[in-house]
Amino acid sequence: MGEAVVCQDARVMDSAVVSGNAVVSGQAKVSGSVVVTDNAQVTDGAKVSGSAVVSGQSQVRGKAKVNGSVTIMDNAQVRDDVELAGVITVSVNALVCGNALVTGEVLVTDNAQVRDDVEISGKVKFLGNAQVFGSALISGSCRIEDDAQVFEHAELYGRVRVKDRAQVHGSAVVYGKVKIKGKSNVH
Repeated sequence: MGEAVVCQDARVMDSAVVSGNAVVSGQAKVSGSVVVTDNAQVTDGAKVSGSAVVSGQSQVRGKAKVNGSVTIMDNAQVRDDVELAGVITVSVNALVCGNALVTGEVLVTDNAQVRDDVEISGKVKFLGNAQVFGSALISGSCRIEDDAQVFEHAELYGRVRVKDRAQVHGSAVVYGKVKIKGKSNVH
């Protein structure tokens, strides 16, 4: 069964469930049909609503806002002033932090990082140690994977695929059906 804990000024409302050894603490708010289970933590001033599931060893903390059909699992972390809204999965040691805004149908997994002031929308995937940071903007059906990086003020639109340690940065704008790979450097 476990010993789930809700403490301090935390609130669990509506039909939300906290089970296993999960912790909801600080001024965190969990509402809607959210499930927080296993050893997951929702702390500080984080707000989780909709039909989100927070499980495994994952953490949602800081002033993070999570809303919709969001799954945060394994050892994933969502923190700081991040906002996630839509059908989003953050898993397998992934990190979403800073002031990132992530909307749409997004997958962040396998040690991928989305951080800083990044804006993500559409059907985007971040896999295999991908890193997106700075003030990058990514929209459409993009896929960033295999140690690739998108950073600074770079913008990706459409069906862009960045992989194999490639970098897109500076004020680069990439759009359409494009593949960037193999240690390429676009700026």
